[in-house]
Amino acid sequence: MSARLVVSVHDVGPASATPTAMWLDTLDRRGLRSSLLVIPGRWRGDSLADRAAFQRLLRERRAAGDEIVQHGWRHQAGVDACGWRAVAARSLARGAGEFAALSQPTALLRLRAGHAVLADAGLATVRFVGHLRERVAVAAALGAADVALVCAPAETFGLGALEALACGTPIVAVAGAAPAEIVAAHPGAGTSAGPDPAALARAVARLSGAAHLREAARACAEAYPWSATVATMLGVHAEVVRRADATITATG
Repeated sequence: MSARLVVSVHDVGPASATPTAMWLDTLDRRGLRSSLLVIPGRWRGDSLADRAAFQRLLRERRAAGDEIVQHGWRHQAGVDACGWRAVAARSLARGAGEFAALSQPTALLRLRAGHAVLADAGLATVRFVGHLRERVAVAAALGAADVALVCAPAETFGLGALEALACGTPIVAVAGAAPAEIVAAHPGAGTSAGPDPAALARAVARLSGAAHLREAARACAEAYPWSATVATMLGVHAEVVRRADATITATG
């Protein structure tokens, strides 16, 4: 697989439209794709929500293959800070301190507000759910997904993958990793694909909306209880001891 260079362009917003256009033109002439870090809130006087033309530009860029990434909320540090959080915010460069200055609930509200602006502009991206304290909430979030992506190429087991399967969500795993072996042994629980985005996207598309896979996913997870894991581990240790004893007997 050949590497693909992606250039990250920070602080993208209506207020930076001119330099952003310059960078994008430079990248286009070199045949490079970009990851656009978009500030959705009001920044330097302008908000993405108020600039339909800039929203259209970003939609066109994404359609052409660029990535749209939420870059905080308004990229301004320390405005809501007090105490030690204010010190932390002032110690960090510009927008890097935006969330250091906030409590977790307030930071989550800002992230969700930014996500809403992007979604309204036709630029929906990753949605941040924050820390989920209750197991029921975690299960509900996993179970609500159509597909769970397990993208680690060197995953040795994949507890997160097993948790998704237990919630009835089929998985797409990277070929060669342990979760790929798990779903290969349980048809219908998911599939595997090469470690490139296009292959993973095609695999997700094949599984999306297939309601019958949920039962297979759950059945797959039920084949791997902790009791089976422990029994297998003890069996491996017992085999190591048996072989060691046999070696000692043979050479003794």
